[in-house]
Amino acid sequence: MKKSKTRCGVAALAVVALLLAASLSFAQVVDFSAITPTGPIASIYTDPGTGLIASGYYRSGSSWIQTDLNLWVRNDPPDNVGLGVCNPNEVANCTSGEFNELSNNVSPELIVLKLPPGYTWVRVWISSLDTGNGAIERGQLWASNAIPNNQSPGALGGTRLIQYAGNGSFQSSLTSLVQVTDPGGTATANYSIAIPSAFATTPFLIFEPFDWSVGPNTNNDHLVWKVELAKGCPEFCVNANPLLGDARGCTVLELNGGKVSLSYGGPTGVTGNVCIASGGSLSMSGGQVITGAAIFEDTTPKLSQSGSTQIQGGVVSRSLSVEKTAATTLAAHAAGLPCDRTLTDLSGQSVITPVNNGGQNVICVGNFQVNSNQLITLTGGPDTSYIFNVTGTFKINGSDQGGKVQVGGAVAPSDVLYNVIGSGADVAFSGGGGGSLSTIKAIVDGTILAPNRKIALSPGLVNGQIISGNDISIVSGSFVRCPSGCP
Repeated sequence: MKKSKTRCGVAALAVVALLLAASLSFAQVVDFSAITPTGPIASIYTDPGTGLIASGYYRSGSSWIQTDLNLWVRNDPPDNVGLGVCNPNEVANCTSGEFNELSNNVSPELIVLKLPPGYTWVRVWISSLDTGNGAIERGQLWASNAIPNNQSPGALGGTRLIQYAGNGSFQSSLTSLVQVTDPGGTATANYSIAIPSAFATTPFLIFEPFDWSVGPNTNNDHLVWKVELAKGCPEFCVNANPLLGDARGCTVLELNGGKVSLSYGGPTGVTGNVCIASGGSLSMSGGQVITGAAIFEDTTPKLSQSGSTQIQGGVVSRSLSVEKTAATTLAAHAAGLPCDRTLTDLSGQSVITPVNNGGQNVICVGNFQVNSNQLITLTGGPDTSYIFNVTGTFKINGSDQGGKVQVGGAVAPSDVLYNVIGSGADVAFSGGGGGSLSTIKAIVDGTILAPNRKIALSPGLVNGQIISGNDISIVSGSFVRCPSGCP
């Protein structure tokens, strides 16, 4: 009879405490609502702890300037917290939130954040983005190598990371908008935006109030609330889909109390972190290895290990609220996107070329089923990405020479999302060759997001992430690989 181990007690708590302390020292959050006193401050603010610089600008003629401008600190929770701008053309009205927030009500305004040396961007929060006065407030977030000079509103240069709105909608192929709830679980007018890892070291982030819909609406006032910075190496793995935002740190994410099972005699398993929501459990046997941490939402993890299994990053207990929200928000958002191409079935030997080369491609599929000896290749130029919205079966059969979905050209695994919609048959990998990356036959490049399905790799290889609200089994020599980008 194999010996079973449950990690609990004083020793495990000590490990958890050390790991949490290390995590807290890695990331630092700058909260602009904590600046004292509230009200008007200078046009440039430097955070004393990190060196992060926030600057306000307004449009005068054909230029963005700072003359006679004040940043404005608000701390009226829960929905009116952070930095706004009061420019000289609205100074008589700046005691009103319509004017002391970042707005384009009188003159277009900007807030520019400058990255301090030695840090990387992780995420930002905005506040007071609502649907007040009968209008939906909107804005844009840019990543840029330079401060705007004479660029026109709406076309600031650099890369537009996301267009966001006070009803929770957004447009982006790079990141997502996630609504923040208060401690009681009530939705607020505050939102978080994860910064894509490709822009983690971009010198400037620029917030612009701007009606990117049919417009033109000038009631787009909101606040820049918080910024999270990382010291040193970014925390997200290289195959993570950037649209998952705060969930990019989990190679395997169980959303809703299911069981995650890893079993095989040899040293296969998960490259990265395994994250398990409250009520969920992790069972490991044989020679299975998790190279990252096992992160449990429960304070007493449900963990069973036998054989020579390893969790190289240790066992951690902490909230997974932001990861779960990011995943479920993306699933709903992706499902609502219009189809660029519709296929009853995706199977056989084929090369998928983009409808929008250099942009996002939404492919709506009934059944996604790749059988033995079939290879589907996803191609495209730089910045091409794919979202597959799958309503039927998702099966990869790796018998004989294997069934494979692989990327080609400039497309990377991080550019591909398989959004498996609704309940139904398990997401299933099968076939042979398990136990070795060189012999395994059922292979998919990209992230599988299936909140209402079980996922079973038996065996299979996923170069990306797998996310489910039900049971997840990684057995028979399977691999899920989302390696760290750190040296």
